[in-house]
Amino acid sequence: MFRSAIFKLTFWYVLLSMGLSLLLSVAVYHFASHELTEGLNNQSRALVSNDYDADNVRVISAREQSRRSSQLSSDLLYFNIVVLAGSTIASYILARRTLRPIEDTHRLQTRFIAEASHELRTPLAAMRVDTESILREKRKDPRKMQAALEDNLKDIVRLENLTDHLLQMSRYREYSALSPETVDLQALVHDTIAQLKRQYSDRKLHFVIHSVPAILFVDPVAIQQLLTIIFDNAIKYSQADPTTITTTITRSKSGLSIGVSDTGIGISAEDQPHIFEHFYRSTSAKNQGTSVGGYGLGLPLAKDIVDLYGGTITVSSAVGEGTTVLVSLPLKVLSAHS
Repeated sequence: MFRSAIFKLTFWYVLLSMGLSLLLSVAVYHFASHELTEGLNNQSRALVSNDYDADNVRVISAREQSRRSSQLSSDLLYFNIVVLAGSTIASYILARRTLRPIEDTHRLQTRFIAEASHELRTPLAAMRVDTESILREKRKDPRKMQAALEDNLKDIVRLENLTDHLLQMSRYREYSALSPETVDLQALVHDTIAQLKRQYSDRKLHFVIHSVPAILFVDPVAIQQLLTIIFDNAIKYSQADPTTITTTITRSKSGLSIGVSDTGIGISAEDQPHIFEHFYRSTSAKNQGTSVGGYGLGLPLAKDIVDLYGGTITVSSAVGEGTTVLVSLPLKVLSAHS
C-alpha cells in the first residue's frame, strides 16, 4: 500500500517540478531570444550611426539568429533533462521521508489494534466457555453456577479496566483535551499516596518525600493519573514488607523534575527499551516468580501525558536493585504564583 503511495507521490512531485521547469525554460527562451536579437541589432545600428565603416560592421542575419536560438533551445533541453533526473531522485527520497511517519504510525496502530483485540478476546472467550458449560448441563449445580458467575464478574472487571485505559489513552492524545488549573503539586502527591494506601491496605507502605514548593498550572486529573501510574508500578514491583518509595521534587532553570525510586525487583536491560510500548510486560517479574497484573498500558499512558506538556520521562533500573522513574516538565507548567 505504502509502496504504491510513494510512487504516486513521487510522480506528482516530479510533475510539479517539471511543470515549473518547463515554464521557466519557455520564459527564459523567449526573453533571451528577444534580448539577443535586439541587443545585437542595436549594437550594429549604433556602429553605423557613429560613422564607422558600415561595410565592416557585421549585421546579424536571420540564419545566425536562428542558429543561436537553436543552441539556446538545446541548452534548455539538456537543462530540463538534468532537472528531470534530479527531481525524480529527490522526489522519491522526499516521498519516502514524507510517508515514513505515516507508515510508522499505521504500523503502530495496526499492532495496537491487534494487541487490544487479543486482550479483549481473552476474557470474552473465558466468559463464553463458562457460560456454555453451565448451559450444557441438564441438572444445574448451584455451586458451579455461582463459581461461573464469579469468574464472569472478574472478567467483566478486567474488560472495564482495559476499556478505561484505552479511553484514557485516547483522551491524552491532544493538548486541547486538558483542563488546566492551578494545582499544588505537594498536595496532589499526598492525595495520590493516600488513595494508594487505601487501595493497598494489606501492604505496609512507607513513602519518603523530599519536595520544594511547586504550584503548577496543569490538568490535575492528568497529573494525578501520571503519579498514580508511577507509584502503582513502584508498589507492584516491590515485594519487601514494608515497602519504601522515595519521591524527590526539584526545580531548576529548565523546569521541574519529579523522581520516584523504589527498591523492588528492577527492570532488566533487555526490557528497558520496550517499557513504553503498548501491552509490553516486563520479563523481570516472570523470571523472579512475581505475578503482577496489568495490561502493559500504564507507562505508555504516562508517557503520553508527559509528552503533552513537552516533557520527558526516563527510567533507570537494575535487576534486584530497584527502579527510578524521572519525569522532567518544562517551565511552562509552573504557575505564575509558584
